[in-house]
Parts: sequence; C-alpha cells; structure tokens
Amino acid sequence: MRSQPPAQRAGTGYKIREVVERTGLSKELIHHYFRQGLIPAGQPAHYDVQQVRLLGLIRRLREEHHL
Repeated sequence: MRSQPPAQRAGTGYKIREVVERTGLSKELIHHYFRQGLIPAGQPAHYDVQQVRLLGLIRRLREEHHL
C-alpha cells in the first residue's frame, strides 16, 4: 500500500507553511482572508483542500482581474 504525503491523508489537512507554498500568498494575507470571512473556518492550524483552492482562486482574481 502506498503512503500519501501527510497533507493528503484524510483528516489531517495542510499546515500554514504548506498553504503558503501552494498558493504563493503570505501567511498574514491568508489569516486576513479568514478574518474577513472569505474562506470558511476549519480546524485550527489545518487547512483542507477546498480552503487551499479558494485561496488560489482569490489570488488569481486579484492578479488577473484586479479584484
């Protein structure tokens, strides 16, 4: 049986360091988006795939459409 990287195992999620690497956003900006309610809250200190995808979408909207 092949093991998956820790961030992809069910229920573990991504740590902020991994989210920063995947999205290219700063830790402070990611936390700001959570405080503003743009990203649904999840388990503290762990981010799921949906949250990471939303952060990537927000980044693209800011860069490509200046939103």
